[in-house]
Order: sequence, then C-alpha cells, then structure tokens
Amino acid sequence: MRSLLVAKFVPGLNAMAAPVAGTIRIPWWQFVAADSLGIIIWASTFELLGLVFSKQLERLAVYAWRMSAFLVAVLVVAALVAHLFRKHARRKQFLRDLQMARISPEELKQKLDRHEPVTVIDLRHSLDFLPEPYTIPGALRIPMEDLEKRNHEIPRGEEVVLYCTCPNEASSAMTAVKLREYGVSKVRPLHGGFHTWRRLGFPLESEFGPVPRTIGTPARCATCEESSAP
Repeated sequence: MRSLLVAKFVPGLNAMAAPVAGTIRIPWWQFVAADSLGIIIWASTFELLGLVFSKQLERLAVYAWRMSAFLVAVLVVAALVAHLFRKHARRKQFLRDLQMARISPEELKQKLDRHEPVTVIDLRHSLDFLPEPYTIPGALRIPMEDLEKRNHEIPRGEEVVLYCTCPNEASSAMTAVKLREYGVSKVRPLHGGFHTWRRLGFPLESEFGPVPRTIGTPARCATCEESSAP
C-alpha cells in the first residue's frame, strides 16, 4: 500500500502497482484512497518545485530556446556541408572513372576507319583553333564557351569522344562533367588530346584547304590559361 504513494515517481512501478494490488486482494476502497493520495503527492511535488524554482525554470527555458536555435543552425550547416562533400566526392569519383575511360588515339582511329557510330567533338578555344585550323576527320567543333547553347547537337545514344589541347585533357574532363548534366553519359576524353593525334601522324582535315604535311610547334592552351588567370 505504501508503494502506491511513490509509484508515480518511479518509472515502471506505476504500471505494476495496480495488477499487484489486485493479485494480493487489497480492498478497492483502500487502493483508490492510496492511489489518489499518491496522485496528490506527485502533482503537489511538481507544483511546489515549479513555484520554488520558477525564475530558474524561466532562465532554463530561455537557455533551452537559444540552444535549440543554435542546434538547428548547426544541423543546417552540417547538412549543407555534407551535401557539398557528397557532391565533391561524386565529382572526384566521376573524374577518376573518366580518367580510366580515356580512349587512345589508335583506338579512335580504328573506330573511325571502321565507320563505327562515334561522335568526335573538338573543344578547342578559338584562340587555339586559329593557329591550327585542323580537326580530326568528321569532328564537330564546339568550343567550351558554346557548349550550353549547342549541347543539343551532340547525340545522346552513341559514344562521344572529346579532345582539346590542355594538359591531362583538363578541358575534356570539365566538359564531360557538364555533358553528364545535359544527359550525355557515354563520354570519353582522347588520351593526349589533339597534339598526340597530330604527333602520331594521323589524318587531319581543314575547311580552309589542304593540310600541310608539317605543322609547327603546338601552341599553349588558351582555355587553360583563361581558367588559371586571376
């Protein structure tokens, strides 16, 4: 019977008190009296604590509100950082996969000789193209600065090979990331780019007339110079 007076202060005990009281056959009026007194003691205790520590509780409520706002801000920042980190990790993984998926000039030449369905895109900047106005046979010239408005010219269902004159095919890698956003998934940079193709003596074509047998020293990549400029 005495346990009914403190049952509500002990987690779990209040749920067991009534079945135990019925098991040992405590008269109902004694159970109601003891349980009611326990309710009064429980409620009065918290009322008294609230009265005594009202100012402290108000301060605690204000502190809890400030802490909750701070925690919300921390969670928002953490979610944003996690999202950016995830995008960065996916981008790096895509670039690593792209590095492994590069196509060699020899393999591309074989595909072109066999007339396989492959779209070759010349990404060179106009400043790179003018000194050397030559392209790989059948290549579609779309400078990087025109990619947004001309990406619809690139077939979605066949393999796409990109080439530039940047070290490590930097422009091709950046373009491949953009093309992926436009829905072009089968993208492979040309290993060594335009200079390697030319150095191997593979065929070139020009809309300005015949291609000379000897071509001068490769120029620096204007696209890379623009992207690295302060």
